[in-house]
Amino acid sequence: MILVAIVALSLVVLSAILVVFGNGLPAFPSEVTDAVNWVTSVLGQAAGVFWAFVYPAPIKAMFGLTVAAVGIYEGYKLVMWVAKKVPMFGVSD
Repeated sequence: MILVAIVALSLVVLSAILVVFGNGLPAFPSEVTDAVNWVTSVLGQAAGVFWAFVYPAPIKAMFGLTVAAVGIYEGYKLVMWVAKKVPMFGVSD
């Protein structure tokens, strides 16, 4: 019952935020878009130089494992934080 109330309250708050912003946030200025495009192209060129010196398969596998491990750890921390906030779960430090 309490969880249903929390979810309903969250939906009401999100709906209110969407009403305030209307159709969304304003568009970025063209200078910001150009800067982001430039940074993306520079990073792409740097990645090309990096892949010239290492084998991509092990690096991509290690990167995938690292992202998965960090995601699981951060997800666990989020779930535990929420569980500590809800008194009926009885979770404490």
